[in-house]
Amino acid sequence: MLGWIYQVPILMHPILGPATTKANAALAICMAAIATLLLSKQQEQPEKRAFSFYTRLLVFAISIIALATLSEIFFGLNLGIDQALAIDISAQINHTHPGRMGPNTAMALLAYSGSLLCASSGRKILQNVSAVLALLVLAIAAFALIGYLYDMPLFYRISRFTEMSITSAICVFSLTVGFLCLFTDKGPLAVLSQDTPPGYLARRLIPFGISLPLIFGWIIMRGEESGLYPIEFGVAILASAMSVLLTLSTYWITRVLSRADEVRKEAESLSAELKSAQLARQRMSEFYSTVSHELRTPFASIRAGLGILELSKNDLPPSITEVVKVSKQECDRLTNLINDFLDLSKIEAGSMQLQMGSCALEDLLIDAVSSIQYLAAEKNISISKRLEANCELICDGELIHQVLVNLLSNAIKFSPPESTVSLSAKCLESKVLFKIQDMGPGIPAESRSKMFSRFFRVRKDTEENQSGTGLGLAISKAIVDQHGGKIDFENAAEKGTTFWFELPSGQCTEG
Repeated sequence: MLGWIYQVPILMHPILGPATTKANAALAICMAAIATLLLSKQQEQPEKRAFSFYTRLLVFAISIIALATLSEIFFGLNLGIDQALAIDISAQINHTHPGRMGPNTAMALLAYSGSLLCASSGRKILQNVSAVLALLVLAIAAFALIGYLYDMPLFYRISRFTEMSITSAICVFSLTVGFLCLFTDKGPLAVLSQDTPPGYLARRLIPFGISLPLIFGWIIMRGEESGLYPIEFGVAILASAMSVLLTLSTYWITRVLSRADEVRKEAESLSAELKSAQLARQRMSEFYSTVSHELRTPFASIRAGLGILELSKNDLPPSITEVVKVSKQECDRLTNLINDFLDLSKIEAGSMQLQMGSCALEDLLIDAVSSIQYLAAEKNISISKRLEANCELICDGELIHQVLVNLLSNAIKFSPPESTVSLSAKCLESKVLFKIQDMGPGIPAESRSKMFSRFFRVRKDTEENQSGTGLGLAISKAIVDQHGGKIDFENAAEKGTTFWFELPSGQCTEG
């Protein structure tokens, strides 16, 4: 454009060829480039309507130039636009209408302006029309370039009218490629950007499919023109090259599709295994729940009967009284096991709903200590309770109470008689932290990864002396996880283990 304004030949005609890019064509191409840039900004910032307005304004100007030129060409009009911007001195001798762009250039610009207009609308159906128009523009420019490559005027010139210059063809082709790259995530070209076997193949085959035949054909044609070999030999070489290229492409496509099919089959197999595992786990949970419900009623009746016998222990021989006492303890143990099974099956089935409410942190600690005090009294263990600052905790009070009781029970079980178990809690800025510390022998390093697994228990040598189901920690972890918290433990430097759990940000308010 600057070359036409200042009449600089090297800018007017930068690439050798039979035609120059006319001034009005150069102006329209510049406006198309600016409109494409504005359209890309509109995609990034759709809330700014100014981008859409200026894009459509430029599209209107491009359409006016292209339609006016086509009217002059096909209806013999003289609208005076050919040299309105600059005088085409070099073309006045050879052309009846100097300064007039070729009809293929005008049609390409008109189609490109339509593509821009459809793309700026944002409607899905118009997005598809935009892509089709852009591909039409790309075909016009590509044909012109192929015509220059093979010296075929029919490809870049329509009848006796002005030809599409090679400079215009290159600019329009590059501009359209850039435009299409803006919409590779939707529309007909979306397959090119997809991370799928078709997208993978398209991105690699299309460039080779377009460029290699053209390159081979040009090389063979130049060789024939130079007399290096007869035309028959050139045709045979071209056919052989295309055959080899097609064979290699077919083999490569087969390899890619074969690999994709293997990945698909592996994914289907893993999906089937996952569904089978989920189904098995669901059925196991249903089994636990059904058995637990069926056992709970008879055990309640047995315990009630044993309670009545215990009230009459003065009338029973000492041996029978001891049997009643042991039977009641075992009944309690089995009842706890059933309850743990029920809790675990509810958690795994996702049917345990949190009853969130406001709970005073101090009340949670007091209730937990009260519930477990009888167990501590049996071993003459004292429970140290420390609360740095009271606050209101938003949680399911019953479930958090269960977690505290489970952890305190374990701490008492594995602490020696006449020792101390510590329970502490404090409100931090974004969470509440609970700690339970015992004076036991600690947990072996090899057991760390299994501590929160179902039915896992450490120290097999003491298992006869330590009652429990092996489900307490698994249930506690599930409850804390359901609250969005975290639970873990650490061994003390000298002796003992500290279990801790925390509730995340948003769960604590000052009270």
